[in-house]
Amino acid sequence: MTPMHVLFEEDGAFRAATILVDNDSSLQVETASGKRSKIKAASVLLRYADPAPVALLEQADLLLP
Repeated sequence: MTPMHVLFEEDGAFRAATILVDNDSSLQVETASGKRSKIKAASVLLRYADPAPVALLEQADLLLP
């Protein structure tokens, strides 16, 4: 099974992480650095399978002027 990832907003910054547990109102996620967090489902902007969270943020940085 392919792991699912999320792009979410936290403290005014965009973050990406891998979903560990998906509940109705919250998710437990793990960032590339290994930090685990519980986030509200309402803060999720995008759920996706590819690319990996680090690659997504690197590609997004390339789009910035």
